[in-house]
Amino acid sequence: MKYLLPLLLAVYGSTALYGQTYFNITGGYVVQNDSFLVLQNAGFANAGTFTANGGTVSFSGNAADNLSSIEGASSTSFYRLQINKSANNAQLNQAATVADTLIFSGGHLDIQNHNLTILPGGGILGADASRHVKTTGTGALVRTVDNNPAEYPVGNSPYHPATLHNAAAVDQFSVRICDAVLNNGYTGSAYLTDVVGRTWFVEEITPGGSDLSLTLYWNGSEELTGFDRSMSYISRFDAGLWDAQPLTAAGGGDPYTQTRIGITSLSPFAVLGADFEQLIQILGQIIWRGDGFTGVKDAQVDATGDLNGTAITDMSGNYSLSDLSGQGDVTITPTKTINLLNGVDVGDALAIQQHLTAINTVSDPYTQISMDVNTDNKISTLDALIIGQTLLGN
Repeated sequence: MKYLLPLLLAVYGSTALYGQTYFNITGGYVVQNDSFLVLQNAGFANAGTFTANGGTVSFSGNAADNLSSIEGASSTSFYRLQINKSANNAQLNQAATVADTLIFSGGHLDIQNHNLTILPGGGILGADASRHVKTTGTGALVRTVDNNPAEYPVGNSPYHPATLHNAAAVDQFSVRICDAVLNNGYTGSAYLTDVVGRTWFVEEITPGGSDLSLTLYWNGSEELTGFDRSMSYISRFDAGLWDAQPLTAAGGGDPYTQTRIGITSLSPFAVLGADFEQLIQILGQIIWRGDGFTGVKDAQVDATGDLNGTAITDMSGNYSLSDLSGQGDVTITPTKTINLLNGVDVGDALAIQQHLTAINTVSDPYTQISMDVNTDNKISTLDALIIGQTLLGN
């Protein structure tokens, strides 16, 4: 392992480390000027201060990903960063920035759960399907987007780049990929039909004031059952739903592309087909009318109509109707057939009689619903009779 102790070290000429475990800055200052620091089968660990006024840090060799890593207690800003692996990849274990150029000559850079930021004026060279930024975790590639198209060479398995063009104020945007389209955008169940099975998470570092066009790229092998690329669109997850857009034919020829313009708000994006149907989740709670807060346990809740499903309430009366597929109208109907009396007594039968004879009329609609014991949509003496017979055990 190569250690650099607390001191001021200026790197002017080219330096190569072979067979080391880490180029380890344990403290002090390291200044890189116009030079090459080649880490062959070695990692870069910064616990001091690394200042790159110029030059290139290059990861090469065939070591495992975790042995060609960028890490340490201190944040690191490279001037130029080159990924030149003959086998395996390089790995990001802390957030890092690149001031001038991120260069891909061989292998991927897996950023895992850390952002890699290309500073304003910087660029990316050499990326393609065999060498690019892998976003296998929550980390994203961040770069500045202005009136010129900015490519984000990202992917997990395999390559799914995105291109952003901003007609409004210059800002930084981040992009990462998920290998599924989820019904809650960031979480939930994966759609299995009528989508390209990828989600592009696009975020603005300083939200507001953007006017973006977004182009997404995918491979034919990622098109799930039923997806028709001749009638497709880029959808944005908004207010709990994947939004609909005009249908157009995809461009390109494996990889294919779709473009959406006029984007002013950002969130997950996906490519959907004409027959796509939302998976809807309906959440609710059933409470006792008596106190207004105690939950009703073990009630059955049915969704009927254009969307269908069933759920049972928990101890607090909460229910979740999940993965309802379709669109249109839905009716929610709660029922409970166990413990029928549940506090009902002869006074309830008397209340029905007094309501019917106008001695003590009930105007509250919820109470009226509960008085309709046989659910025939009216209050009658039969409802009072049913209560009386049930109390007698008949």
